[in-house]
Order: sequence, then structure tokens, then C-alpha cells
Amino acid sequence: MKKQFTLAMACVAMLFVFSCKNTSTPEPTNDDNTPKKVKVPIKITYSRKLQPGEPGFGNTVDGYQTTFTTFAYDDKKRLSIRLQQGVETRFTYDANGRVGGFTTTNGTTLTEATISYEGDLVKTVRSKTYVNGALALDYVYTYNYTGNKLMEIIHKWDGQLAATYQFTYTGANPTKMTVRDISNPMDQEFTYDDKKTPYDNLSAKVALSLPVTPFSLNNVLTRANKLINIANNTSSATNVYTYDADGFPKTQVSTSLVSQSPTPSETRSTIEYTEL
Repeated sequence: MKKQFTLAMACVAMLFVFSCKNTSTPEPTNDDNTPKKVKVPIKITYSRKLQPGEPGFGNTVDGYQTTFTTFAYDDKKRLSIRLQQGVETRFTYDANGRVGGFTTTNGTTLTEATISYEGDLVKTVRSKTYVNGALALDYVYTYNYTGNKLMEIIHKWDGQLAATYQFTYTGANPTKMTVRDISNPMDQEFTYDDKKTPYDNLSAKVALSLPVTPFSLNNVLTRANKLINIANNTSSATNVYTYDADGFPKTQVSTSLVSQSPTPSETRSTIEYTEL
């Protein structure tokens, strides 16, 4: 289970890539000192194309299965709740306005995470997962930087090394993530657009990125994965976006392909915003 979970965390298909640097700043104001409205995501609709024979295919329209992620905010314009396909995550904040932790509830499974900082940078995340009230997983992630750039994540399980994640950058964005899982090492390479992510105005984007998403200012255009110890085991994804007048993505079409399957998978996403 340990091996499978670590690899799964590294292989999560990233819709968008976020920063591990806290971005809590004073509330922006207009010239007349009134609060300036900020654009934030309120709902993302995903439509994934199922293949014949996949569970649920017979109940789809044109073969697409639709799911949703919704976002709720508190009176300080901070993300308070994310509901992602029935999985609820609640965020808490410290006295400095930084995300201090979050809890995720999925049926009888509860995950509690606490975040520590050095200055404005996330230093550790302690994540405990309970199943039916019993502790099942106890992880610690430690983040190492050069300047403000995240260079390495060390992942431990019950004090034992489970994996390391190391990053290579081009400009401000990481173009390679080297994953050294104990038994399933993997390389990932990325390219990016030059636009805003949907989460640019969220102080909680630090929590949305955790535990193993690298720092990025922009949206992922392509992603290529290669498992080191398994011959001819690769996967790739290509993302195509449309943008609104403010430079935020409003739609995305993601096409993924794995070496073991000749049929690509496709997910269409629509991002809706509100102003707070």
C-alpha cells in the first residue's frame, strides 16, 4: 500500500500547478481606498470521455461523464471549503493569514494536515489519515529551497524515507520533477503557457498544491512521465486552454496517453469565476 500511495501522489494528473510559497498580502484597494474586487474560481466542471466497457459508460451522454469541483469563501475572501467530487476539504488560517492546515473528509476517511513555515515558505506538512477513526497513514513532507524556489521535497512515512522529489527550473517554472520512490522512480517533464492560473488570487493556493506539486506561475501545457524501472512505461498529457479578457483560463481540453493503451483519454473542463 505504501508503494502504491507514494506513486499515486506523484502521478496525479495536475490540472494546474501552484506555488509552495505563501502569498498572503494586504487586501488590495482602489484609488479611493475602497476594497478592490478579486476574481476567484467558484466552480470547475469536468467532462471525461469514457471508453466503451468502462463503468458508467452506458449512463453517459456522448460517452462523457461529468463531475464538479466547487469553492466557497469566508468573509475575508479566503478559500474556506473545496468540494471535489464529493470529497470535502476545509481550510484554516493562522494569525498571519497563512493556511495553517486543512482537513479532508471522504466517507469514513479523514485526513488532517498541519503546515509549518520558515518566513513565507512552507517548511513541513504533517498529514495524518484516519479510516473509521483509526490512524492509517502518518506522513511528513519537508521542503527545501534555493532562494524562493522549491528544489526538493523529502517524504517520510513513520520516520522512514518513502520518496524524494527534486526539481529543475527554466525561469520561474519547474520543467522537470525527478521522483525517487523507493521502488518506482519516475521522471516528469513540463511545459507551460504564459497566462494566469485560476488560483492566482487565492492565499490558499499553497494548500491546494500540497504535498508534492512544484512551484509554477503558469498553467501546464504538456506533461511527460517515464517510469525508470519499467521498460516502455510512459504517459503524456497535452492541455489546450482558452482564456478570458483578464488572462484567466476559462476552458481546458486535456488529452492523455499511456504507453500500454492505444486509445487516448480526454477531459474537458470549464472554469467559472466570481468576484469578491
